[in-house]
Amino acid sequence: MSNPRFSANITRFIDTLGLLLIGSVSVGYLLFYSSFAKLHVSLPFIECPLFIGEILFLLCSSLIFIKWLFNTKRICVSHYLLISYVGFVVVKTLLGYYFWGLLSFRHAVLFIYPLFAVFSYSFFREGFFSDRMKLFLIFLFILIFKILPFHEYFLLTCSILTLLLIRSLPKKTISIALYLLLSIIFPFKLVFSTARTFMVANLASILFIIGSILCILRLKKIYKVVILFIAIMIVCFCVINIANNDNLRSLIGIDELIARGNEMEAQLLKREKDFIPQKLEIKLYNPYTGNDRKNLTSSFAFLQKNAIVSKKSKLQLQAKRTAHLQILSIVNDKQPVPISDGLVPTEVASQSDVKVSSTKDIEKPILPANSLPSPEINKARSMEICYANSLFRIFIWQDALNDIMKYKPIFGFDFGKPFRSRTLEILVWAENDWGRDGWVCFHNGYLDIIYRSGILSIVFFSFIFAMLFIMIRKSFQIKSLNGILLMSALINWFVAANFLEILEMPYTAIPLWSLFGVTWAYLFKNKTS
Repeated sequence: MSNPRFSANITRFIDTLGLLLIGSVSVGYLLFYSSFAKLHVSLPFIECPLFIGEILFLLCSSLIFIKWLFNTKRICVSHYLLISYVGFVVVKTLLGYYFWGLLSFRHAVLFIYPLFAVFSYSFFREGFFSDRMKLFLIFLFILIFKILPFHEYFLLTCSILTLLLIRSLPKKTISIALYLLLSIIFPFKLVFSTARTFMVANLASILFIIGSILCILRLKKIYKVVILFIAIMIVCFCVINIANNDNLRSLIGIDELIARGNEMEAQLLKREKDFIPQKLEIKLYNPYTGNDRKNLTSSFAFLQKNAIVSKKSKLQLQAKRTAHLQILSIVNDKQPVPISDGLVPTEVASQSDVKVSSTKDIEKPILPANSLPSPEINKARSMEICYANSLFRIFIWQDALNDIMKYKPIFGFDFGKPFRSRTLEILVWAENDWGRDGWVCFHNGYLDIIYRSGILSIVFFSFIFAMLFIMIRKSFQIKSLNGILLMSALINWFVAANFLEILEMPYTAIPLWSLFGVTWAYLFKNKTS
């Protein structure tokens, strides 16, 4: 330990291993999303399964501790802040487990995953990516774009990382050839032909890139204004021509959303007086598809089987499920039936006959599963689904804020305390979610943090967004295009976190916070950019 050369070699090995572990798991999330996140081991002395994200956290924590021991650094202010943060999470987790049970651990990871920013920052070092590794990663991303069934939420982030790797190659002829190859293979339509959340997030990132590049260019102000105007017109043209019309109209139609919300509020008032909350069993995670996977081997077999399903088949299945939902909503007094994340329950799609009764218990005609509504009805119901999913989130947010205003928890609600949306339960919306698990997601990462940490969330957000601002300012100061591109990828995820559980789910949170730490290291550990 006293030998500096030996310590340097150990540190270098730890850094390499740490980045490889984080990178490999992130690629797994990219390709297989939640299926990969469900890989786990069950240990006899631990009540809940140990998922791959938690395994990665334990490995990285151990590597960081070993690295600190070999460097024999003194404890500084940042270490005390980090220890205080971890102490807060541990105390809240243990108290939540004592009073509420295993769900406390799920809420804890919301605050544990940001530590991956610390891990990736510590592991990152200049010169880690050799030319061979860069070429390997470039061709991996190109292969992903062309052949492999990757999750489209990662599209912008992967494209940015690919561009950065190509830019860093020493031979310009190879770089130009790879730029051309990427331009041919890249699925441009997926940038805006995607879920509404990432349509908005991608648009925000693209506008940030355009504005930031104009800020660092040495041009006259009038030229910058003209270029900005033209660029915005081109982006708007692409959005209008590529994006799903129903998604676009539902985002713009605020008046229609308010009108539908008022209708739901009226129904809520009618049903509220007779509402009695159900007693529900609290579950830690959603049940697995098919048989439970009790070990890593069987989970990996499921992963392999799941990976061979083509993207086209998934889209066909999604269309079939949506058609069933539209039939149900038409029969059921024309009330929209919102489903978490815009997905239709598998139970609905699997039924051969669907029978739905109105709120008055008057039996409606039985509709076969293979019957499809006319194109006109299909389009109308598609719009209703868009508005219903928006109201679904708004009702959840209202109920969460009402809880906060009513109880005013200084340090947030207990970890493990299940959140239940009173509005959704009265309207019998998304029953397959909260009825199955005994709680419902916030679909907003920031509200999730506020709900669980109270006044301390102000400190958390102030720290995170201050770091974002510092990184943006640094990118402008050194006129770093790489820095701007990396910041746009972070902005992409932070915008999406307004509407999805980006910060709680391991398959999005771990890559996001790891990229956060790498970006900070790239801008402040290196003296050149």
